Order: sequence, then structure tokens, then C-alpha cells
Amino acid sequence: MIKIHLSGDIVRCPDTVTILNRSRIHKIESGYCLYNIYKLHCDTYRKYGTVDFDGFKEHTQCDCPLTKSYLCPCRKIQIEHGRKQKHFRIDNSHYRNISSSVHYMLKEGKHKTIFFTLSLGEIKNKQDEQNKKLFESRVNKAFSRFMENLHNNYGVKYYVAVRERGETNNRLHYHVLVNCKFIDFSTLNSAWNHALQDICYSSPCSFRTKKGKVILWKPSGALRYICKYVSKCRRQSSETRIIFMSLPCIIKPRDIKHDIRDMLDTYKSVKILQTSDFTTSFRITDPNEFAQFCNLFLYNLFDLRNKKHDFTPLNLSYS
Repeated sequence: MIKIHLSGDIVRCPDTVTILNRSRIHKIESGYCLYNIYKLHCDTYRKYGTVDFDGFKEHTQCDCPLTKSYLCPCRKIQIEHGRKQKHFRIDNSHYRNISSSVHYMLKEGKHKTIFFTLSLGEIKNKQDEQNKKLFESRVNKAFSRFMENLHNNYGVKYYVAVRERGETNNRLHYHVLVNCKFIDFSTLNSAWNHALQDICYSSPCSFRTKKGKVILWKPSGALRYICKYVSKCRRQSSETRIIFMSLPCIIKPRDIKHDIRDMLDTYKSVKILQTSDFTTSFRITDPNEFAQFCNLFLYNLFDLRNKKHDFTPLNLSYS
């Protein structure tokens, strides 16, 4: 199976959905439950499995009536595992989702896409930073309030942000890409300081940009920024959320039924990455070839607006 991401990554991987469904059917026919336990060896099933009373409904993925019920011992273990502390990190899948969302934002956004960094001023209570999880959660809520302000008052629809800690001072900050109409930078700095007013003191430079690199015009340029900043966050792990994307710009990959060799035959700058034992990723690295690939194939596959060009779209079937 081949998955196409709007970031341009072409991933060849096993059809895991079909494999899981086939395995599930085989387990049911062999007398196993959803949790891979042989039903006749389960004490709970021998006691209650054949009892017909309210509260037990046959599960769609298993013929054991106790599946997903409060009596199922494996269900209890699953709930306990779900209560364990979760960790957030950026893997290859997250990276592709971020890149695809940025590409979509530049392609479909009505306004210019700007890049900026949000940092924190002097912390009011130094002891707050000792509880790392609680402090990060409070800062994340402040960032959510900031983006909600931009959405309600300035009509911001598309944004992608990644939180990281500085390599030198370990301070929290956010790298943000936003598609929006013109907003004075002093207004944005004031809005960010207002969102952080319970955490830190106001700072005149909490909102920062790079001169000459504020506005991103081309998807290839935006993806380079994502590669630069998100790659630094890949090695970091956190107990709180580190990726923020608006719902309208979250783009899922497309599955296609086509020979990948025919698809990439006309491109010379194809980089092949063996991301796992079962997955291979193909990426077009030359900017001109990547732009041609987008116009010929990618935008049509994702039903995006296509600017006038001299290329003829490829006729590929996809599901």
C-alpha cells in the first residue's frame, strides 16, 4: 500500500487495516476474544459468558458478550494502562502531519503566512517551574487563550505551532506559523503577554520574528522552516502536549493504487529512506521537481486549488 502526504512524502507500507481485520476474524473463528485470550480458559467467560441479561451487548469486533464490559478482567487491565502517565514526542508520523498542514495552510489560506516565536518573560514565582508538568500545562493553556483571541478577534483559521525548550537556558517557547491578515506586532506582543499575565511579567520582546523571514511565500520554504525547527523537537519528550494545529488544516494522507516506480520515473532527485523494517519513504528533494510534482499530481490528489500552469495532471486512481 502507498500513502501520499501533502508534505510530499510517499510512504510504502503494509496494509495494516486489512491485516488487522484478517487477524481479528481468524482469532474469533479460533475461539479467542478481542484481548487474545482463549475464551474457554477464561474463568469470567465460563461463569457469565452464556448468561443473557441486560448490560451485555455483543461487541462488533468480538463475539464474547463480556467484551468492553466491567466484568472483563482484560478490560480492567486496559483501563489501568490507560491511566498511566502519557508522554508526548514528535515521530515521523507527527512530522509528516505537521508538514502537510503547513503546506495546506500556504496553499489554501486567504492571507499571508507569517512565522514567529513566542517566548516567556520573567517568571513571577520561580517555584512554579519546579513542578515541570504543571508549569507546562499552564503555559499551554495560555497559548490556547492566545490563539483563541486571534481566532475570535482577527479571524485566524489556520495555524501550526510546536513547543520546545531552549538548548542553552531550557526555557519554554513556541514556534508558530499563522495564516492571517495584517496585525501589528506590538498588538500580538501585548496579546501574548496578557495571556501569560498569571505566569510571568510582561516583556517587550515576548513576540519575536526574524527580519526578512517573517512571511513565507512558497510551500518549499515553509517546509524547510518546519524541518529546521521541528527536527530540534524530535529528540524531546514531554508529559504535556507539544504540537498544536487548528482543525481546518489537519490533512490526512491519501491511499493510492499505483506503481510507485511509474509515479517517480520522471524525477531524478528522489531520496529513499528506510524508516522501519516494514516502511519505506520516498521524497523529492529538488525544489523545481517538487513544485512540478505538486502541480502535476499532489494538488489534484488532495483536491486543492490549482494555479494556472502548463502541466497536464496525471491520471492516477486512488481510494
